[in-house]
Amino acid sequence: MLTTEQASSTTVPLLSIAAIRIASASTAAQALQRDNKNDLMVDSGAVTHVCPPWFSTETTLHELHQSKTPNLRTATDHAIKVYGYNWVCVINNKNQAIVIPFYVCDVAQPILSATRLAEQGFEITLSEHPTVRHTNAFESALNQQHGLYYLTVKTTGTPVNTRLDIAETEQGIKATISPVTMTPTGAKLVTHNNDIWIPNSQAFLVRLHKRQRQATYIPDKQCPVPLDKLEDYRRTIARRRDGTTEDFEEQLHSLQPTQARRTLDGQP
Repeated sequence: MLTTEQASSTTVPLLSIAAIRIASASTAAQALQRDNKNDLMVDSGAVTHVCPPWFSTETTLHELHQSKTPNLRTATDHAIKVYGYNWVCVINNKNQAIVIPFYVCDVAQPILSATRLAEQGFEITLSEHPTVRHTNAFESALNQQHGLYYLTVKTTGTPVNTRLDIAETEQGIKATISPVTMTPTGAKLVTHNNDIWIPNSQAFLVRLHKRQRQATYIPDKQCPVPLDKLEDYRRTIARRRDGTTEDFEEQLHSLQPTQARRTLDGQP
């Protein structure tokens, strides 16, 4: 259990969900090495979210000004050293991603405050089917073990082709994961549900269409690579609402105008 003498000065990000409960640092290291899969404990006795320095070392540690550092104490009233804060990106079994904010402290294990979750809009139901959910498209079952409740997630780091943005708002610090697209002048943050350019693992330049289309796509001046540098190749993968997929390859530069931008068969 954690207590604080400066709760009013503690700023907590809006998007947070859970903290990993692991018995020791060595156990944690073994769990992370397996598949980054962790059981997260929801703790009703913790005043804020904390984690030890060994947890999620791939994330950036942000320093805190002394005036912004919370005075955290154990249940036995011993002071807890605070090194800074960070955010950890996780996904649940539905591939729903969220960001967990932690104060990095001298504690034995990561802990999540159920009180903070409630303040940030999360609803925890401890009934026959315990769950934690948020209106921002997040819902997961909780597992009960020895009277404690756990949420299974995977730590992922910031997903590829995305960026973690931290912003101060009137309600506190807000952490969001936003998609990034390639442009002729470099990477650019994408707002709303816009299409994006991304490279894939096979060194292909991919146009990912987030909006429904009825015709094939032709690169234009927004393409991050000059058109005369593109090879004479185009592959189109069209996924339809009925679950069917059309996948075909063409010689891009050899297509006639009517062939280059043609209507796809069926519903988009």
